[in-house]
Amino acid sequence: MARATSWPRLRATKRERLAQPRKRHLTLAASIFIASCRGTVTTDFTVDAPADVTLQQVVVPLVAVEFLRNDGNIEVFELDDARIDLLTFVGAVPVRLLTNERLREGTYTGVRLLFDEADTDGAYVIDGLGAQRALTITNGEHAPFSYTVRDDRRSNEELTLTLDLRLSLSRNERNEYALQPALRSVRTEEAGDLQGLVSAPCIDDATAVGRAAVYVFEGADVVPDDRDGQGIEPYATAPVALDAAGIAYTVRFLPAGTYTIALACNGFEEDPLTDDDLDFRFTATVEIRAGEMTRRDIES
Repeated sequence: MARATSWPRLRATKRERLAQPRKRHLTLAASIFIASCRGTVTTDFTVDAPADVTLQQVVVPLVAVEFLRNDGNIEVFELDDARIDLLTFVGAVPVRLLTNERLREGTYTGVRLLFDEADTDGAYVIDGLGAQRALTITNGEHAPFSYTVRDDRRSNEELTLTLDLRLSLSRNERNEYALQPALRSVRTEEAGDLQGLVSAPCIDDATAVGRAAVYVFEGADVVPDDRDGQGIEPYATAPVALDAAGIAYTVRFLPAGTYTIALACNGFEEDPLTDDDLDFRFTATVEIRAGEMTRRDIES
């Protein structure tokens, strides 16, 4: 796996919040916390491409990384000066958000990125024509994250977070955009990658490359479907693109396990807020192993 680059403008400060009620307060003095806690977390971040490959910018105010405990408490690490263009992270080396930040004792079950939903000036999209479009953000659900911190044991967890823009970004008939982050997490040392060449009638010329996409679903023999808030939902996606080897795809940072992959010839039509009629032409079951690149070509 590629080593994450550091970004000094992302400087984390930490506070704890309660999940309920909505008004939250610090529950423990920082001096006590530092003395008692032996668990730390390091967090890297990357982005998967949007359905519309012509977009020039997707600018968002990223303000924090949030960890959810099984007792309902929430640990929040705030990020300073973190207005970012998500497209700069597509296919890039992951950027480091947190480095050895201390977590309180407890069992953690989820993680998510927090964006400033009220900062309408700091969120916008530059479309393929160079026009600036409004972007509304709704913070998403926690991605699964399993980590137990105990006072009698020193531990450090390193994880990579991936925001899939194809499954997160939608557009309405007024050319206004909405972002509801679809995030996945994986222990960095256990992550595997998936790649292969693609040969299908629907992408037999250069004009079709970028319109097709590979969808990844958890489990074997899954009947593929788009992201639409019902039934089976995609776990990850990747565009079909031209590289040195030919027409190919790459899916990065998948937890080890069994997956179903499918080719969507019209993947560019994905809108996570609607039920899209995607043209799936191919499915196969693949096994992802920790720390390895799995090769699976697609022929249909």
